[in-house]
Amino acid sequence: MELAQRTRILLVSVSAMTLMVVHPGYPQHLSSSRPIALAASTVFIDDLSSIDWNAAAMTNIKDWQVSFTNFYSPARSDHALTFQAAGIGKRFAGGHAAAFKFSPGATLEFVVPSVFTLEDSSQSLEFDKKISYREQAAIAFAFRMRGDVSLGLDVHLLDETVTDTKYTLDSNSTIRTSIVDYSGNTSTVGLGLLWLVDESWRLGAAAENLFSLTETPLDESVIQYDLLTPSLLRLGVGYAGLKNVLIAIDGDTKRQVRCGGELSLPALSSLQLRGGVYLDASSGMVADALGCGAGIDLEPLHFDLSYLAFLSQENRRGDASIGAFLQSGVSNIDFNKFTGDRISLTARASFGRARESLARIEHVDIASDIFPASQVRYALQPIGKARIRNVSSRRIDAVTSFYVSGLMEAPTQSQPQALQPGEVADVPLYAVFNDALKRVISMSVHEGEVYVAAASNDDYDDHVQTRILVHGKNDWNADVSSLKYFVTPDDPEVLRFTRDVLSEDKAAIDSVPGFMRDFQRAKIVFNAFIKRLSYVSDPKKSQEFVQYPLETLRLNGGDCDDLSVCYSSLLASMGISTSFVDVVPPDHPEQSHIYMMFNTGIDAAHAYAISDNPKRYVIRKNEHGTETAWIPVETTDMKKGFDEAWMAGAKEYLEDVELNFGIIKGWVKLVDFEALD
Repeated sequence: MELAQRTRILLVSVSAMTLMVVHPGYPQHLSSSRPIALAASTVFIDDLSSIDWNAAAMTNIKDWQVSFTNFYSPARSDHALTFQAAGIGKRFAGGHAAAFKFSPGATLEFVVPSVFTLEDSSQSLEFDKKISYREQAAIAFAFRMRGDVSLGLDVHLLDETVTDTKYTLDSNSTIRTSIVDYSGNTSTVGLGLLWLVDESWRLGAAAENLFSLTETPLDESVIQYDLLTPSLLRLGVGYAGLKNVLIAIDGDTKRQVRCGGELSLPALSSLQLRGGVYLDASSGMVADALGCGAGIDLEPLHFDLSYLAFLSQENRRGDASIGAFLQSGVSNIDFNKFTGDRISLTARASFGRARESLARIEHVDIASDIFPASQVRYALQPIGKARIRNVSSRRIDAVTSFYVSGLMEAPTQSQPQALQPGEVADVPLYAVFNDALKRVISMSVHEGEVYVAAASNDDYDDHVQTRILVHGKNDWNADVSSLKYFVTPDDPEVLRFTRDVLSEDKAAIDSVPGFMRDFQRAKIVFNAFIKRLSYVSDPKKSQEFVQYPLETLRLNGGDCDDLSVCYSSLLASMGISTSFVDVVPPDHPEQSHIYMMFNTGIDAAHAYAISDNPKRYVIRKNEHGTETAWIPVETTDMKKGFDEAWMAGAKEYLEDVELNFGIIKGWVKLVDFEALD
């Protein structure tokens, strides 16, 4: 009895050792059809499959992208179409991208069958061992360091399970069997680099399995079946200098070389034809496999079909010896010595913006606050600048736009800026505001929108929000050059005032010679003006506040700025040109002051007609180059009458400009305002 039992056990052991055969399952090769056909895929893969080849290339995906891949293996007995993987990716913040891939079909299974039956065993067995490898999912992140260089990181989550059969002898001398599962899981980390050298050349590098993080190790009793994850460095070069043709070659540290090409046929509904060869240079340059395929764009959908054919079918038809398995091991469940021929179909869809971003906004600088009175200035002079970078591999003409909702009818565009790949430029921002700007009562913050577009369509490549500070309609930035924007000679109230005054004193105007009439009209309007106005201090202490002429006329008062602006508007409405005199004493800036002067229209040869004292007027050239007499007027002395205001203004001008050389030294400025025709 004891001998018989020993004999049965011995037979079991011998049978298991001599008859073990491995039946591999069918691994789902790669996750997309295009790289299968192209073979060399380190630099030109621009879809979600870059998560497997070179994560840095994900910066080329187009906004949202989803993909699905199925495959069919001719060697399978069931001839079924198998769902391989699904992925989703998003590009954001200009040069960043993230992706996730779920791969339920990325499995590789080896079965060691049971080749005998134990008659007195409690159960019959279908296998002795089952070894399963699976990639559950992968995630990746990529970003552009600069316009022509991208970096990427990928993490692949791998599981492995070994199902072993154990034999025991119970007290009744019956052989019992039990199934034991040993599981482990590992995460591998890879890095990728993509360099767009110029419009023709690309260089790429991918370090696979750079780090391996084992969360649960496989049991020591089955460690010989552990999934190998050796580090691998792959380099790739791509050339796109031929029209509608891509050529690429890859090589890695395992001495695997892959090369391929793609031909685009835009005339045939954006059809692409691809082909590639897989070479093994570990023992001479030997062709291992061939890939071919086609793709077609039907925006927003894209379909790719590929066929991978191995030149040697040894161990690739669904079974192999356990010796071959233990000798080669498995370091990649996608592409290894047991991978078989297959046909793959990938469908992907892009959503959101349909094209690749060509330009990026790196910085926006709004140089100054917005003052409603200077509305016209912002259409002619920049309010700030935007730093724009060409992030594409070709020359672009970037158009930058600025927009504030509610204050502008449409974005204001800058002139096109020519940028070479990777080049940066500071582009000025302009703003054409509508009349709503002048209805802003008090200081407020608004959202400004900056856009850059590098293609001739309505889409933009990048967009940045910035805050702008808009002052109230009466606020002034103390810059005399912008004070002229408060002058409104075409205001109906201003025109009505001068018309009524001049009609009442028509006889006095007609009594003087023709060349003296502008001087006479200015004097009459001044005296009518002072009868209803008085000088008051600035109502705002914290900042400059200037009244529009309409407000000054209605309020019957104002400070020196308000009165100068109003009187200039009255004169300009009659066709008389004026100029503001801005005085900022260098030793006493707190005594800064503004007064004005106007053009009498009297030529220099007849200036004696208004005064025999040449210090009371200023000889200046008008817009036609003719020298005429200008009269300085101190508007704060209005109550004393025209002659006193004239005398005070002439005295100030003499001291500030002629005696102390204020204009030459730069602390006196003249800002002219052209009169209405």
